[in-house]
Amino acid sequence: MNISGWLHRRKEKRREQAILNHKKHIKSKFGQSVLELLVNEETPLRLRASNAGTLKNLGWSVRGYRKRVEEILPDGMHVDRSGRIRG
Repeated sequence: MNISGWLHRRKEKRREQAILNHKKHIKSKFGQSVLELLVNEETPLRLRASNAGTLKNLGWSVRGYRKRVEEILPDGMHVDRSGRIRG
């Protein structure tokens, strides 16, 4: 293996890691926005139900919002031990 090949692979690994970190950040911000809409008292009930369904389907945790989410979840849905919406 020559130096230029090693440097190229190292550069590619860094690029891949940066992309993964960016995706995690976007996912986190999107999940946070959906949760905030879900627990906002001014959000219409139909939108709350839709947001709960989105969180359920994506399997995202309601960490930090568990108590408020449990209070407003539509009938048939609940938060499990791991903090994910089921139902």
